[in-house]
Amino acid sequence: MIPECDRRRHREAFGDLSTASEYQETVFRVYASKRRSEVAPGVGLDTDMAVIAPGGIHWLTGEELEQLRKIYEEFESATTTALTKQLQAFKLSEASDEEAEQ
Repeated sequence: MIPECDRRRHREAFGDLSTASEYQETVFRVYASKRRSEVAPGVGLDTDMAVIAPGGIHWLTGEELEQLRKIYEEFESATTTALTKQLQAFKLSEASDEEAEQ
C-alpha cells in the first residue's frame, strides 16, 4: 500500500495520467530521456523499460521498444529540421567596438 503523501507527491510531480494518450506520452518521454542520456559516460545503448501500474509491472516488449525507437527517431528528425529553420532565420548582431572594449 502506497502512503497517501507519496501519492500526492506523485500527482504533483507527474499530474493525473487519466487518459491513454497521457500515459503513452509519459512512456515516450521517459524513453526519449534515456536515449538522450546515452551520450553520458556509463550510459549504455541497451534499453530495458518497465511500467509500474496498479495491476503490476509491465516490461516493455522488444516490439514496443522498437515502436518507441521509430517514434523517437522521427521526433528527433522533425525537431532537428524545425530547429535548423529557426536558426537560419535567427539574426544575431555582432558586437560593436564599444561592447568589445568592455
